[in-house]
Amino acid sequence: RASLYTWHRRLGHISVDSVLKMVKKGMVKGMELVGETKQKFQVCKPCLTGKASRKPIPKESDVENPRRLYRVFSDYCGPMPTTARTGHTGFSTHIDGHSSYVDIRLLKHKDEELTEFQAFTEHAEIVTGERMAFLRTDGGGEYTSKVFEAYLKSKGIHHETTNAYTQQENGKAERMNRRIVEIARSLLNDAELPASYWGDAVQHAIYIINRTP
Repeated sequence: RASLYTWHRRLGHISVDSVLKMVKKGMVKGMELVGETKQKFQVCKPCLTGKASRKPIPKESDVENPRRLYRVFSDYCGPMPTTARTGHTGFSTHIDGHSSYVDIRLLKHKDEELTEFQAFTEHAEIVTGERMAFLRTDGGGEYTSKVFEAYLKSKGIHHETTNAYTQQENGKAERMNRRIVEIARSLLNDAELPASYWGDAVQHAIYIINRTP
């Protein structure tokens, strides 16, 4: 004989609804609930902590980007379902953390990422007069090869790689790739062009994004 809240505290892993269901269906003997049976469910924080497989990821990043090229976010998108008419199979994005300016590079193979990243870095540093300090990517092989890491080291760029299966840590690049693909798909549908024109569409999507507040 106990209140519903007391039973919930004793059987923390069983929900209030489960306790009520057992009593109503006669699945237990000697249990009698007294008092209010519609008490508010209280979250057991120790239970949540014990069952959590990893710590919660903040909704907003506390990473600061005080100037242009201080931190660049990059990600590869591909291979695409259809090869572009120009022979490209995917693309990589490079996003400035301070200004959110996006640079896109169409790739025929993932191995071309290093060459395209070098071209982007040299051009961006000349145009802005700034030096890149951090590069954040996922753990994809196109970013973690010995040659790629050697280039970053020669430029004095610190490589930040995200944890496996944690796309949120590189959310800026992940969300941008999704936005680019969605705009490109809409452009192709509106123009009634075949999917092989996706390369042209994503480049036009970047033109729009870089000029949109």
